[in-house]
Amino acid sequence: MDEGFRLICGRAPSSVELGRTFAGNIEYAELADGARRLSLRNRCAVRKQEKNLASPLEPREPARVITMAWGERYVGDLLEITIPALLAPGNLPAFAGEFDCEFVIVTETQFFDRFARSVSIQKLLLFSDVRLVPVDDLLSPWYGITLTYALVRGFADLGTAMTETHLIFLNADFIVADGSYRKLAEIIKRGERLIVSPSYCMDLEATIDRLRERRDPQTFALSLPHRELAELVIANRHNTIRAKTVNQRLFRIHRYDQFYWYVDEKTLLGRQMPIAVVYMRPERVLTEMPTFWDYGVISEYCPTLKPCVLGDSDDFLMAELRSEGTFRELLQLGWPSVEDIADDLSSFTTQDHRDYGRYTLVLHSSDLPAGLDADKLALAEFVDDVYARLTPPIGYHDHPFWKPQFPLFFAHHRRDLEESRTREALRQKLLHEDPGEARRQQTIDELRSQVLVVEGAVRVAENRLAGERRTAEEQVSRLETSYRRRRAALERDIAPVLDERENSLRRMRQRLVVLDARKAELEQCQRIRLESGIPDAAKAPNSSGSSVAVSSERAGIDEMTDRMPDEMPTPARMRLLRLYHMAFGRLPNTTAWHPYHTMLRPVMAALEPDAGAAILVVSSGGPFGSLFARAFSGRNLSVTPGMLTSEIYRQVFRNASKFDLCLCDLASEDLANFRRLLPSIRPLLKDRSRIVVFHHNLAARTLDEDTFAFTRGLFPLVGRSRISFSGSLVSASIIRWYTSRLARHNLARPASMIALAATLAVCAPLSRLMAKLEEKRNPHLFPAHCTSMTIEMDLP
Repeated sequence: MDEGFRLICGRAPSSVELGRTFAGNIEYAELADGARRLSLRNRCAVRKQEKNLASPLEPREPARVITMAWGERYVGDLLEITIPALLAPGNLPAFAGEFDCEFVIVTETQFFDRFARSVSIQKLLLFSDVRLVPVDDLLSPWYGITLTYALVRGFADLGTAMTETHLIFLNADFIVADGSYRKLAEIIKRGERLIVSPSYCMDLEATIDRLRERRDPQTFALSLPHRELAELVIANRHNTIRAKTVNQRLFRIHRYDQFYWYVDEKTLLGRQMPIAVVYMRPERVLTEMPTFWDYGVISEYCPTLKPCVLGDSDDFLMAELRSEGTFRELLQLGWPSVEDIADDLSSFTTQDHRDYGRYTLVLHSSDLPAGLDADKLALAEFVDDVYARLTPPIGYHDHPFWKPQFPLFFAHHRRDLEESRTREALRQKLLHEDPGEARRQQTIDELRSQVLVVEGAVRVAENRLAGERRTAEEQVSRLETSYRRRRAALERDIAPVLDERENSLRRMRQRLVVLDARKAELEQCQRIRLESGIPDAAKAPNSSGSSVAVSSERAGIDEMTDRMPDEMPTPARMRLLRLYHMAFGRLPNTTAWHPYHTMLRPVMAALEPDAGAAILVVSSGGPFGSLFARAFSGRNLSVTPGMLTSEIYRQVFRNASKFDLCLCDLASEDLANFRRLLPSIRPLLKDRSRIVVFHHNLAARTLDEDTFAFTRGLFPLVGRSRISFSGSLVSASIIRWYTSRLARHNLARPASMIALAATLAVCAPLSRLMAKLEEKRNPHLFPAHCTSMTIEMDLP
């Protein structure tokens, strides 16, 4: 490797100053390696005054907090969210009380002035000097290598002093809970040299505004207690967490280097490969990495150290902001097999990865629940099953991901470095030979100094305005408190009268629902008789049940009894029905000879354990909803999604007995909005009840293309869930052909009965064969020709 590249991380000695300027109390030093140092001239004096010390401050051990950011979005996150979170009282202020801190930002030179002018950096300077280190020559299409060398550049200039310096690492889009760095300082003081802790990804779009609102307008600190941040993460966890949750097997992603386990709505367990390095004091001096940071940093810098793992979010918590759409193109319906996961992990994981995958991590927003050990054991059993199938780990030297990329990165870096040197040489030549260019540069330097001075005045004015605004808000708050008290007193006086009126209205609404249900049931009966062409009145349906009628098309599906011609003699009718039911079953309980059997098998298997349960059926009005209800011997109630969101029906449901099970037979539109229905369904169910969502795909839609949309509107965040599919090219063709033939038959006519028998004779053998093949297929893998999708949820 040539000499130019040996300086890729450390560059020229950074202690050499090329120039120094002042703006108020802030000192700006330009360093020989292209870096810029910012410091508060009287910071030590201020700290001494705050501690009310007469004697000099005791010397403290040196520490560096190292981060990196390039690109507009990440620079914005760092300045607006990440650094404000560090300014929380229990983070950098507490840490700086124990160590002599320097904050290093490896970033693009085009952002140096923006950092210097930002409010967050000005606040940060109260606790630490800031060093801006250029990353321009490292930027490349090979993100993993760029990131590795950027991190190393943040401390390589220390040389031999790195083994005596406390190094803390922080990504630009991480949010640290208040108190985490105080805990970190305590552990470092105990003598630990290597500390790791997990980060958890959450949706940026869903949380960024709330985070900005929490910043203190005066201190610019973003102070989030551990459990409040944990609650925010759990409620808005990213798809890259959800796709790797072992007991929420709804959709998958391309790589499983993390595993999670849903405990309840306030607790999540995890395993990560690797766990993020938060702190290290290296055992040896290295200024270059031979592999990706995550693949070998421990083995390279701390080869003999046992890590201290901060796995409980009450001790240390980092949340990672990630755009909701990140990796959306890699999401697919279904879940991989253990063998598939193990094969993929075997292809790239090093010993560092696998060592850290053994630690159980806990993210929780309340006290740990009883029975957590059983959940930990369940996650451990799954991970152990994966580990048992792994091949030996891959060495991090010449890693198959690194080896082909590194020569390309090296050539790209060397080319950019040569171009940069050429541009700088030309610039220096112009400054020496062209007086006009020299004057222009002098003017630029003067303007930069003036900008810093004016921005200092702006910050003073902003702080004054923030104080005045807070005073005004406190006055408004006092008025609002007085108003709320007066309103509460008035509401207490009129509440009894309103309650009586509401009870009367509720009774009228209940009467309206009963009348509507009775009318709909009779109209449905009338419509069936008219469509079948049978002139005489049929036996009226039993109206004593608790079911609210839902429009279904079951007559167009398979109701042999209602649509059999009346002129057929009764004994013949009964014999034919018995033969039909023996051969094909009765929907939805079909035999393997029925064309719909493969499509209905997953949902019927999910419903089988609860055959005697009280069931709530939510149906979009398709052909199967009312048929599912009759498969249960217990109490059942059938409603539409619209009823759940109707104020009238909500009043009726308020006092209804709760159900053991909810079956949702949903069409495409309602399926995509299931998560909006869930808050209306859950109050109607008992604790630890179940929900089964069924969607028949008779229209042959490409459901897999909607995976990302389903993560938003269909797949729930709560409960333990799993997904099953049915379908193949042949079975899908059989179902479509059978359905189209069935739609042509009027079973009130004998000729149509003969045609139906011929249709079943053709379909039955193929259906039986497809049922056999379907039993051998993994139901959790999405098939190319999907005929149905079934989701099972166990609620907490």
